[in-house]
Order: sequence, then C-alpha cells, then structure tokens
Amino acid sequence: DVYSITNGKYLCIGGPLFDRYGLDGVIDNVVVWDKVVTAEDVKAAMGNTTVTESASTKPSTSTNTSTKSSALYKVQIGAFSSEANAQAQLKKVKAKKIDATIVKSGKYYKVQAGAFSSKANAEAQLKKVKSAGFDAVITVPTTTTKSTAKIKVGSTVKVKKGAKTYNGEALASFVYDRKHKVSELSGNRAVISYDGVVVAAVKTSDLILM
Repeated sequence: DVYSITNGKYLCIGGPLFDRYGLDGVIDNVVVWDKVVTAEDVKAAMGNTTVTESASTKPSTSTNTSTKSSALYKVQIGAFSSEANAQAQLKKVKAKKIDATIVKSGKYYKVQAGAFSSKANAEAQLKKVKSAGFDAVITVPTTTTKSTAKIKVGSTVKVKKGAKTYNGEALASFVYDRKHKVSELSGNRAVISYDGVVVAAVKTSDLILM
C-alpha cells in the first residue's frame, strides 16, 4: 500500500506513517500518476489480465527511465479452477504477512505475490514465499509466434464442424471426426481423401491443419 500525507511533506510506502510499520519486501518500480487511481487501475498497470488498461490509467511520469522488457515476472502461489479455493489460499498467504492478490486468467484463479520487471527481484520474492512454507513458481508471459505453415497437397487436415462441400452441399457427419489428406489444391478449393478415396471438395478455410 502507498499512503501520502496531504501537507506534501511525506510519502509513505508500506503503511501509515504514524503507525510506524513499513514495507517488508522489495520495491521494484515506482510509478507516478497525475490523477487519482483506483485499485483496478493499479492492477491493470501491474499486468492483471482481467482488467483492460485505458489510456487514462497509463503512467504519465516514471522514475525509471531505463529501457526494460515489458514482460513481468510474476510469483505465483497456485492456480485454482475454484474461486473459493483461491480465496482460501490467499488467506493463508496473507496470514504469513505476504502481500498477494487473485488474478483471473481464463478459467483459473491465480494467487500471485507480486509482478516484477526485474527477474532478480522476483527471485527474492520467490525465496521469501517459499521460506514461508508455500510452493511457488515464477511465471513469465510467453511470446508465441503464429505458425506460417499452410495447407498444401499431402497435408493432413480435419474438416471444421458444420462445414459444407465447396459447392455448399452437406457432408456426412463422420467426415468431421476423421483426418484426411489433401489430394488436390487450387486456390481456396481443396480435394480431401481418406485412405486414398476421394471424399469431397471443400474450401481450405473450412480445414484445420493437423
């Protein structure tokens, strides 16, 4: 948590100034906004996949002027299909004085104890989490490259459910369940075969490359 004193003299990171307890961890980056931000804004800036960062929530000024990778190293202490189980784990983690949150990603609720641009800082946090008795890992978003593979004669394919022949006629239901070979190809028209027997001519856009 970050608390500011309105007289402009203090900025306290980690807890209220006069209670005199502070941050038990590592400060990875300090970012300053020129507007009041909500918890959701902060989560968006820290890589919460359930929140879409708008232009107004982007930081206007940052104390870190060096060029860094945009990938964040996240310390994850479990991924659960049940939100209730994730909440139970979060409660255990916070009982050990470790700051954590739940991030919804796809169908999973992930308990995370920080997101860092520095791998070294993430590893320091991981060590702290493990010393508290929790199994944890560091996750980094992977960059996927779209496949450049194209359908060609000899390719193994499946027909998309509900697809029709090239001329718009219905296909037998079993056609969708098996793999075929492309025996002829001309533009968007592909002739598919099964065990050497021609099945139909279909659109290549209705084929799934295996």
